[in-house]
Amino acid sequence: MRHGQTAFNLQGRYQGRLDSPLTARGRAQAAAVGRLLAQRLDAPPTVLCSPLGRARATAALVAGAFAPPPAITDEPRLSEVALGDWDGLTRAEITALAPGHRRAAPRRQWMFHAPGGERLAPVLARLEAVLDEAGRLPGEVLLVSHAITGRLLRGLHEGLPLAEALQLDAPQNAVFALAPGGRIERVEAAGL
Repeated sequence: MRHGQTAFNLQGRYQGRLDSPLTARGRAQAAAVGRLLAQRLDAPPTVLCSPLGRARATAALVAGAFAPPPAITDEPRLSEVALGDWDGLTRAEITALAPGHRRAAPRRQWMFHAPGGERLAPVLARLEAVLDEAGRLPGEVLLVSHAITGRLLRGLHEGLPLAEALQLDAPQNAVFALAPGGRIERVEAAGL
């Protein structure tokens, strides 16, 4: 799942490795997903979470729906793609700094060419490793990540080409159940 809505989301800022707090809506989204999972699962999941504050806050709210709440394990490989010099900027600010850069790269791939940012191959390698390791854990496993990393995780699971994976939506009120054979079920928390 992706973290709940943040202040930067409302401002149209790319967060990358920066952080901003969950909004009231973001906290409600996380709590609703927690209630949804508590109803659907027989036991609390193993929770692996990006160490960024917005993901940790989301994971804590989800875990709080279980009694007792599961432990949350920081998993740095679930962190959002680092945008380097462009972390925290809006689309307009990036365009002003680097006119034409976003259009020069394939659709939604400009972020892998940000100055001082992360490149695609290492991002895919770390996410593939997390998926592989999570798949070997017993019981249900919840991965709490971000917009870009969440799209890539689902794309890797489904075996999608990169261009298709990056076009996937990134809702903040849903969880995606990854099943054998590359199948994915989207389950939304109603009303958010």
